Amino acid sequence: SFPASTHIHHAYVGGLAAHTIEVSQIAGALCLLHPKADRDIVIAAAIWHDFAKLWDYKLVTYFKSLNKEKPFGDLPRWYVMVEEKEAYKKVYQADFDYKDRIHHISGSMAEFTVAATIGGVSRSKIQAVQHAILAHHGRKDWGTVKDPQTIEAWILHTADYSSAHFGPTRAS
Repeated sequence: SFPASTHIHHAYVGGLAAHTIEVSQIAGALCLLHPKADRDIVIAAAIWHDFAKLWDYKLVTYFKSLNKEKPFGDLPRWYVMVEEKEAYKKVYQADFDYKDRIHHISGSMAEFTVAATIGGVSRSKIQAVQHAILAHHGRKDWGTVKDPQTIEAWILHTADYSSAHFGPTRAS
């Protein structure tokens, strides 16, 4: 039920799931064009790349106030409307405390690492997926932690970029 963002791409309830599916599909198709790429690494990285966005946003309820000019108080600059009733509005808004300290890229890599370690995935596969997740934004000025160094990381970056730039901003 989470958005993938609050204003850039897939900024609607369920947008995170839609974006993750889209990235996985694009990445899988790109693997067909690059047969040397390890499809397992690419798909695992696609599934986990934005997992920690679950903590990048928080659900907030605004209740109607007595001030008729601003009946719900000031809504944050970036938010996704979830539900609006006469007495309240529910919105997702950026949780800058998490985003500024951890951020979804590092958080997603950490969550994947725990799950893969428990699942008995080999160290080399874990490191390959970790690199792809850390590099999925592609460029330092776009927030990436590492520059892509492998074909799998480039495929994930390309799939994520394609989904984020050509996918829907809002639900249709």
